Amino acid sequence: MWKYKRFTIVVLLSVLSNCAFGQQSRSPVDSAINWPSPEVEQVYVHGQNYLKLGNFKDATDAFRHAMNLAPTVWQVQKALGTAQYSAGEYKNAAKILDNLVQKYSTDAACHDLLAACYAAQQHYKKGRNALNNGLTKFPNSGLLYNRMGCLYISENKLGKAAAAFLKGIIVNPEYYPNYRDASSVYLNSQNPLWGMILGEMYLNLATDTSGFKHIKQNLYNGYKTLYSSLTDAQLTKRKKHNHYSPEQHFEAQVTSIFEQLYPVISDGISTENLTMLRTRLLMEIMEHNYSAQAFSFFCYHGLLIKTGHFDIYNEWLFGEAESPLEFNAWNNFHQGDIPRFLQWKAANSYRVIAGDIQVLLDATPVAFSRKQKKGKG
Repeated sequence: MWKYKRFTIVVLLSVLSNCAFGQQSRSPVDSAINWPSPEVEQVYVHGQNYLKLGNFKDATDAFRHAMNLAPTVWQVQKALGTAQYSAGEYKNAAKILDNLVQKYSTDAACHDLLAACYAAQQHYKKGRNALNNGLTKFPNSGLLYNRMGCLYISENKLGKAAAAFLKGIIVNPEYYPNYRDASSVYLNSQNPLWGMILGEMYLNLATDTSGFKHIKQNLYNGYKTLYSSLTDAQLTKRKKHNHYSPEQHFEAQVTSIFEQLYPVISDGISTENLTMLRTRLLMEIMEHNYSAQAFSFFCYHGLLIKTGHFDIYNEWLFGEAESPLEFNAWNNFHQGDIPRFLQWKAANSYRVIAGDIQVLLDATPVAFSRKQKKGKG
């Protein structure tokens, strides 16, 4: 049964990720500011240093002083709103940021932060309005779609949250938090397939490895969820009426093949069985020339198999989730294998391709059981 508490992790991780992405873009933006004097810039730098140290009071004072000296430099007002938000002064921050986005040509992060201020006050409609205004200016912002999804999670509207995260992936494939957050919603639904795919994509795209252990555990459990409702009798019935074919779209093809391959994991979900299952899935797709073979992630799996890394990759992916003790024993017996694989992986990184967009556009909307549906919008 889905539990609302699981999704608090999504919101917290998204806030941290959004901050991280914002910090990556801060230096080039700040260096391009046309300061009226070196003194004003120095006050601003002092404020940023206070902010980094968590001294929000002095940061706020510094940014207020800088704003009085340079009222038309919108980056200073953004910094003031950031300091106030960090200090929990959501109402004051929202007032500053709302005025800012209305008067100046800012950036997507300003709209994101404004929406975060409204969300912290549970003013979700105002938050969505701020994001919609931002998306009018920045229609390809994965950051804003991610915040939209997090707002919907706060309102317990998980179907809309998943749709927002997927839209963020489609318009901005390089903004990785949307893969993670869409995966979390799907994995806790009745159709975990997309949760498994998107979560694994995130693990191969993101450079920040914090949270990987939790995501790997969810992926491992996702395979259990996928097969939990399948009994031998149900599979026999489905085999008579549900054969996969080249005419099926991506999701139907993959789901049908997984059902046909149930005997591979009939004695339980394990890293060894999952490696065999996923190898057989790829073999079926390639052997029958199904359209799913064009999906970039299956191409990457094919490269892993071709180069002899697929077994180690699956151990890295599922080993600890299955059993930390057995994973440690495996590492002791295969010393250096995973570090060598990770070195190879860094030199042969996975990339999303343009053709993946159509596959994502065809993704089935997230579905929940009757007990889960109430309030999920």
